[in-house]
Amino acid sequence: MTTKNEPWIMLALAGAALGCATARPAESPSDRAPSDGAALQRPDEGAETGVGPSSETPAELVVRSTSGPRLERAALIRAVIARNPDVATRRHAWQAARQRSRGAGVWEDPMLAYSFAPLSIGAERFGQTVELSQKLPWPGKLGSETAAAERDAEWMKKDIRISELDLALAASLAYDDYWLFERSLDVNATHKGLLGEIQQSSEAQYSVGMGSLSEPLAVEVEITRLEEQALALRSERDVAVSRLNVLLHRAPETKLPPPPEQRQADLTVPASSNELQRRALGQSPELERVGAKVRAAEAEVKAAERQAYPDVTVMASYSTMWADPEHRLMLGVEAPIPLQRAERTSRVESARAKVAEARSETSHTAALVRADIDQARRQVIESIERVKLYDGRLLPAAKNQVAAARTDYVAGKTELAMAIAAERNLREIELGRLAAIAELWRRRARLDRALGRLPFDAEKGGAK
Repeated sequence: MTTKNEPWIMLALAGAALGCATARPAESPSDRAPSDGAALQRPDEGAETGVGPSSETPAELVVRSTSGPRLERAALIRAVIARNPDVATRRHAWQAARQRSRGAGVWEDPMLAYSFAPLSIGAERFGQTVELSQKLPWPGKLGSETAAAERDAEWMKKDIRISELDLALAASLAYDDYWLFERSLDVNATHKGLLGEIQQSSEAQYSVGMGSLSEPLAVEVEITRLEEQALALRSERDVAVSRLNVLLHRAPETKLPPPPEQRQADLTVPASSNELQRRALGQSPELERVGAKVRAAEAEVKAAERQAYPDVTVMASYSTMWADPEHRLMLGVEAPIPLQRAERTSRVESARAKVAEARSETSHTAALVRADIDQARRQVIESIERVKLYDGRLLPAAKNQVAAARTDYVAGKTELAMAIAAERNLREIELGRLAAIAELWRRRARLDRALGRLPFDAEKGGAK
């Protein structure tokens, strides 16, 4: 016979199911993923990347950086980082990993089951059963799963920084090429004018019978060679512009403002190799990434060890198919018998192997960082000495040689070939000096990259 309390008991079981569904472990503020607005503003990414927060959209940043009278390297790098889709892809992957970490530490939904005896319909006692069950994870299991997921998101965040630094270095190197070819074209034009003056002098001397016809023709050949060189330089400049536009995610043929006319070479010698290595070991994003992978692997070991402990399922049911009312309400518990331990053991051993792999990668990465720092520093010092050699000896001597050769030629003391050779020597030295300055900036950018810094920091003094 159905008792008058049965509807209330079934309602209580249904209410308990709803209560289990809504009751979840408290979520800490650090576990909450950012809202869409917060993700767009990225208030914490300025400190992480070194670029700094900006209220401008990527498109606005590109327009501002490429619409001025001169193309500045720092603004260009910021625009490349903001515009390039690779950084955005890695940022979305990191945010997806953060969202996965939120779902890693929650209880499973409770199970509510209902059944009835169809042949009892219309009978004096209608047979029906309501059952509610909830799986209770072993203490600490959900926390270890959450920690493992959070550590995975942590090393994925380091990938964003690495991608930004690689893009910044690529943009900086292309910018240095752009500057070098533009300034080389200026040198080419200057020497073309200088050869024009020499050609006028040779024609004047030939007209008064003091020279031969071969002299103005020799100058014409040299001028033609300069025009050929200018063609190659313009082609190289256009290639550099195309590389920059690709990094800005624009059409390769899009025009860019010219680079600055003058760039002073920073001749400050970097700090000692040991000091730079010490800095790099403390801030290298590659080391931070492998360190995060070690922590992720260690968290995975703890999670795998916790998985060996059984979850317990508690249940409550009420059935009207028992004649005695005291037998209708049932409480129970269910737990697996851990007979098959091979899978659990292999999971733990696999996680421990990942820890060993990550720690080995840490040692290898640290050795690579040290080697990169030492090599980059040596190359910077070499470039500094080369620029000093150009400025202190080669360039002054070449200018004096040209002045003396022109004076002697006008005075009839030397042949035109000597003046042309002196001019060619000065041109090669001026072009070599520009190449040495550009290479010094490239090597400083590579040193900054090895230190985990953005290349435009070199504009403020570089790696000192």
